[in-house]
Amino acid sequence: MCEGKFVFPLFASFLILTAFASVSEAKTIYVPDDYARIQWAVDNATDGDTIIVRDGNYYENVVVSKKLTIKSENGPSNCIVQPENLSYPVFEVKVDNVTMSGFTIRNAHGDIEESGFEGSGLVLNSVSNCIIVNNIFENNTLGIEVYNSNYNSIENNIASGNEFGIALSHSSHNSLINNVASHNTGFGIGLLFSSHNSLINNIASRNKGFEGDEETPPSAGIIIADSNDNEILNNTASENYYGIILLNSNRNKLKNNSAVNNTGIKTYEEDELSSSGFVLCNSSNNILHGNNASFNYYGIVLIYSDNNTISNNIASNNTGFNGSEEKSPSAGILITGSHNIIRDNNASSNLLGICIFGNKNTSVNNTIEGNRVLNNKWGIAIVYVSLSKIKNNIANKNRGEWSPEEPPSAGILVIHSSKCEIVGNVASDNYYGIFLFNSSNNTLTANTASLNNGSGICICESERNIISNNLALNNSWGISLQYCNNSIIVSNNASFNRGDIKGDGINLIFCNNNTVSNNEASGNIDAGIQIMNSSNNH
Repeated sequence: MCEGKFVFPLFASFLILTAFASVSEAKTIYVPDDYARIQWAVDNATDGDTIIVRDGNYYENVVVSKKLTIKSENGPSNCIVQPENLSYPVFEVKVDNVTMSGFTIRNAHGDIEESGFEGSGLVLNSVSNCIIVNNIFENNTLGIEVYNSNYNSIENNIASGNEFGIALSHSSHNSLINNVASHNTGFGIGLLFSSHNSLINNIASRNKGFEGDEETPPSAGIIIADSNDNEILNNTASENYYGIILLNSNRNKLKNNSAVNNTGIKTYEEDELSSSGFVLCNSSNNILHGNNASFNYYGIVLIYSDNNTISNNIASNNTGFNGSEEKSPSAGILITGSHNIIRDNNASSNLLGICIFGNKNTSVNNTIEGNRVLNNKWGIAIVYVSLSKIKNNIANKNRGEWSPEEPPSAGILVIHSSKCEIVGNVASDNYYGIFLFNSSNNTLTANTASLNNGSGICICESERNIISNNLALNNSWGISLQYCNNSIIVSNNASFNRGDIKGDGINLIFCNNNTVSNNEASGNIDAGIQIMNSSNNH
């Protein structure tokens, strides 16, 4: 009797489970075998089904509102989808957990700003956990648009020959990996009002055609605008007008990217910038580490950007723009901003190696430390800067033809700057080692300025500077001050300076009220210490 009581319930449970399994089992639907159109296949599918699209050309606007896998049978070269109605995207995904792969999506044209998704090849609209992989997007206004969507993966796609390649807007925690976004007229990849996304191993190159205006940025490999806390890792953004641009974006990490050979725009307008590898504008607390920013007009540029760390980057061979009275010449690293750290970079073979430029309070408390700055026309320059540090850099072999309209070539230049510390640097084999002009209340300590064609340390029209414990050896002149007052020159070694005409160890001309004491000045071709047309020095 007991056995009979349990047989029926067990048998019934088996039937129920079997029936449920048969109902929920995923189907594979073929287009055009089962349904002539992709949209009809979607309409007749259920969540979890797979739609396989055979080779051919399809003219559709497909809305995906079910959790499906939609893929071509033989890859994107053989399966092409174009819009039937230009007022809508080719594919619009409106539900989570969709996978799409293996399509060429082309010829979607429209005004994406005015009409929403018109002109987009594929749109992820307010969805999560979707995968877009191994597709080709070409000749669209916008290849891939991710709008208000989170935790999606965009991988191994090609978005080329569009107006814009791939755009994320108001979206977070998405991954863009191993995509190619090249030969677009606007940007290759854009993040707009988006946070906590990862861009890894993408190629965004040769995006050119639009020089920008007041409303739209110029052509670039990657643009990050009003977007925070993103990771930009191991990407290539080369041969664009601009490589990687950050606008009003904070706390992003840019590591091990290559932005080289970005050229094509030269501008002398005050509020415009010539082609550059990396540009940060009004962006703070970002990290740029281990990137290559070479062979551009400018390597790395910060404009009104604060509290950023620029470290271990290569910014070399940036040339081609000679500058003007208002514009800096081509530079490896060029900064306007405060509280930035520029550390352990290689900025060599540019016109200008590293420069911080400011006015009033726009550039204060910056640190330039541990950089190699070699073979530029000018090595390290600070202009209209205060309360900043130049420490432990190597600034050698910075030379160039002298022009009366330009500052002289030097390892380190300090111009119109105050309350700065120049400490522990090596500035050798330049035209001038360290050159100060119209700068006051600065401290020069423990620097080595040797084997320079001109003076090891030259200070002009400046006041209240402290020059102490420096080595100025084997230059034409050791330490030279002209029209300088109320400064302290103490405990320096200015020996073995042998210029073609004169070779003083320490030379003061038209200088008053200075203290010169406890210096070593031996073995110079002319005087050890020479003071001319000066008074009240002791």
